[in-house]
Amino acid sequence: MVVDKTLVFFGVVAVVVIAVAALLTQGAPAAAATMGEIELKINGGSLFTSTPTVMLSLSAPGANECRYSNDGVAWTDYAPPQEFSSWALSADDGRKAVQVQCKSGSETKRAQATITLDSTKPEIVLISPQNGSVVSTSFTLSFSVSDRQSSNFYCQGNLDNLQKYSGDVRDGYQFTVLASSGAHTVRVACTDEAGNQAVATASFQVQSPQPSPSPQATVQPYALRISINGGDDATISGFVVLNLQAIGAETCRYSNDGVVYSAWENYVTLKSWNLSPGVGVRTVYYRCVNGYGQSTVVSDSIEVIAPGQATTIPMPSPGAPPYGLVVQINSNAAYTNSKNVILFLAATGADECRYSNDGIAYSSWEAFAAEKDWTLAEGDDGAKVAYYQCKNGYASSTIAQDDILLDTTPPSKINDLHLGDISVQKGTVDLDWSDSTDELSGVKDYKVYRNDNTVSRFDLVGTTAISFFTDHPPDVMGPWYYYVVPYDNAGNVGEHSNIVLLQVQ
Repeated sequence: MVVDKTLVFFGVVAVVVIAVAALLTQGAPAAAATMGEIELKINGGSLFTSTPTVMLSLSAPGANECRYSNDGVAWTDYAPPQEFSSWALSADDGRKAVQVQCKSGSETKRAQATITLDSTKPEIVLISPQNGSVVSTSFTLSFSVSDRQSSNFYCQGNLDNLQKYSGDVRDGYQFTVLASSGAHTVRVACTDEAGNQAVATASFQVQSPQPSPSPQATVQPYALRISINGGDDATISGFVVLNLQAIGAETCRYSNDGVVYSAWENYVTLKSWNLSPGVGVRTVYYRCVNGYGQSTVVSDSIEVIAPGQATTIPMPSPGAPPYGLVVQINSNAAYTNSKNVILFLAATGADECRYSNDGIAYSSWEAFAAEKDWTLAEGDDGAKVAYYQCKNGYASSTIAQDDILLDTTPPSKINDLHLGDISVQKGTVDLDWSDSTDELSGVKDYKVYRNDNTVSRFDLVGTTAISFFTDHPPDVMGPWYYYVVPYDNAGNVGEHSNIVLLQVQ
């Protein structure tokens, strides 16, 4: 009996050992697979959408089933995950969230993506010019733009079919526009961050400006001002830009020491200039002249600093495109009577620049310069635009532009010049005539000429902004012959008027 029990015992042991061995030979069961991180995007990660129907993109490695919800309460049924699927957001504009829940066995994970639904066009208010208004040839186009969901807009402003502005806008924008006399239409189109576009238009009339007042008669130029680089205190370059102002100036000249001056040049409001070499405080002197004499001398100073010491001089940020672009046609003139103009230019951090008449076809890139000879677009008289863009080793700048009104047509001829009151006692004679007209730039002034015969050259005796002039001839008894010549704001000279004779019997 004892032997039997022993045998049974060992038999059991033998069976157990065999079972364990069999288990070891089969290996341990495989560990359950785990899901990776879940990522959900709406419309590829866009911040805005203009429609509630969007495209979901899902990355859910290891997931067997997924479901979606707009509010975390109502869910779709579980289904095998799809990389892309169409989805309908909840109604009404505003911030939207889509949730996804995925599972693999007993393991579940969630992710969420957000987007702003904006199905409403922005609201544009044209502040000026208003519909039906009358403005001068140089006017301000001003508008505001708003939207409940978007705070940034891309806007374009057109005068008739010519683009005058394009760029990013937050709340609104204004800029100066030049236009010829007659009927015009402005159009402002703004697109919000969701792609909704709104358009506002206004039709208005442009009226030629009245003649501008001339400086005081028989007075040399006055009210001169000069500032170097817009009034900067310091510069690292001896090449600067002079900002200039004078009333009644015809020609001006410049000096670095107040002794040796440049040649007399036509008056401008912007001029490139080279300071005296070296570092330290440098001064530029400025003087103008007209037919009545020379002005007083004015000056401005700036400190030239060695590049290594220029800790206060603004420089472009590393990795930034050029900025601070400015282009002025003919030193910011409002009018020109020639397509051949000079572009006065400024930019910070620019290596190369290019130019265009339409913002589409550009010149080749060329080294940055402060001035450039340029030919305006072909075609009839009217508003012309020059576009300007620069680049450096990082990127291209935004586009700057300037307008000018091309007027090659002289003002109309005066045919009714006649004598008015004649005072022998005062030695004066009044001349009167009807206004000359000029459709584009407007009549600036009239020059009155006199001579004692009609064969030799007449002498200029005065300039007036109105169609009336009182002369003091050497002998009011005569004979004296007179005619008048109109000038417009673009510099065009009209034909001289009919000739009248002053002779007191």
